[in-house]
Amino acid sequence: MSPLRGGHLSPSRVLLPLAFAASAGSLLTLSGSPVNVIIDEAATEQTGSSIGYFGFSLIGVPLVVVTLVVIALVGDRLIPRRESQSLPEDFSRYQRDVVEHYELSGLATTGVRTFRLHVKAASTLVGKTVRAAITDDAIDTVAAQSERGRVLSSTHKLEPSDILVVSGVGTAVETLARDTDLTVEDTIGRRMSGQRDSLINRDNGICELVIPPRSSWIGRPAFGGMVRAEDGLLVLSVRRQNDDVSSRASTLQEGDALLVYGPWGALDALADDKDVLVVASSETVRRQTVPLGRSAPRAAVILVVTIALLASGAVPPVVAGLLGAGAMVLFRVLSSEQAYRAVPWATLVLIAALIPMSAAITSSGGAELIARPIVDLVSGHSAYLLLAMLFVLTAVLGQFISNVATALIVIPIALVAAADVGVDARTVLMVVCVAAAASLLTPIATPANMIVMNPGGYRFGDYWRLGIVLMVCWLVVTVTLVPVFWPING
Repeated sequence: MSPLRGGHLSPSRVLLPLAFAASAGSLLTLSGSPVNVIIDEAATEQTGSSIGYFGFSLIGVPLVVVTLVVIALVGDRLIPRRESQSLPEDFSRYQRDVVEHYELSGLATTGVRTFRLHVKAASTLVGKTVRAAITDDAIDTVAAQSERGRVLSSTHKLEPSDILVVSGVGTAVETLARDTDLTVEDTIGRRMSGQRDSLINRDNGICELVIPPRSSWIGRPAFGGMVRAEDGLLVLSVRRQNDDVSSRASTLQEGDALLVYGPWGALDALADDKDVLVVASSETVRRQTVPLGRSAPRAAVILVVTIALLASGAVPPVVAGLLGAGAMVLFRVLSSEQAYRAVPWATLVLIAALIPMSAAITSSGGAELIARPIVDLVSGHSAYLLLAMLFVLTAVLGQFISNVATALIVIPIALVAAADVGVDARTVLMVVCVAAAASLLTPIATPANMIVMNPGGYRFGDYWRLGIVLMVCWLVVTVTLVPVFWPING
């Protein structure tokens, strides 16, 4: 298979380097990885000196450079060419495609479209029936709704705040509204008139729905210009067997397709409605098509302040993180429910459980027992041999279990071995930190490796070919440079 598809690189050619680069990039700052935080706390506890927020970049920057160079030089030969198993759908043309499919552009340009006419108290139509309200042959009455969204019968006598849904040429409708004291709401044309009022924006969007068999929606009234009483969503179009039936009031049938417009929250709720089938996830559409929300500047300021607290050391890292998370909720960047759902509880419980296990390895003498063979092996040799062995031990474990778990298991062993050999604690801790990030041989080694597996079409054995080359380079760079920035003898 050609690595090029439609003038672009195949996903399999770029996703594996992306995952490996993410592992290298996690070593640039304190907040790059949970392992970095654990290493920093261990260094502070052992030596009284923190690594620092940007201290990790002393080894992180060379590793990123080496990773990029290796990928550029040998990546083409070592990265497999695979067929993607699950590429995300491209919604960059979603609004354009929907407008064409539902023929909304034709309605907006010709002027024949749907309008909602709001009846005022002084309107001459008050007291007239829905059927007899409009006498202009250029305007068709589709239906009428009450202020609360209830569909009114054709014999209903109009009252103030009632809404007439009509179809016709814009100029004729505007003339009627002016003569009878009605307020005109253009349901399609105004929303498509420019970027500011496009169908998809920060506050509102569109969603396609299909009525499945046995749906409770079957038999409900539906027409273009209708506002649903349940959620306030505006029905822009109704199609039945690929024919547009929006311009007349009818009841929904199995297989009907609706295009609705409204706030993102209401559209998101449709995904949980078992009585309709959502054609495209509103959340996915919003992520790909909507620009940054109004809360983005607040989020950016909070992020900068949080990083400043972490970099300055004014407060412990955990406090800075909690303050940043709390500020996101306090300033309404996220709701408390969204913040709660964003917490990876499984990971949190795992780390919380492993911390006392790590302490138990030290207090029980287990660390001494495991470290003794390593110390005996490097005794009489260079301390660099100890660093290399710790790197290999950590890297091998990290291919099969979480790098956080690996770090928590290896840290007490590394500290005992370092004390016996006379190596500074910060030196071995940084070697463990880099080795924990060198999870490059299997797809289960890191979340990044697993995330790219299906989109890249990779197999389990595709990772090690480029991964082993990078791991050897990381080993050489780590053993060479870590003692330069964190001397072996302190």
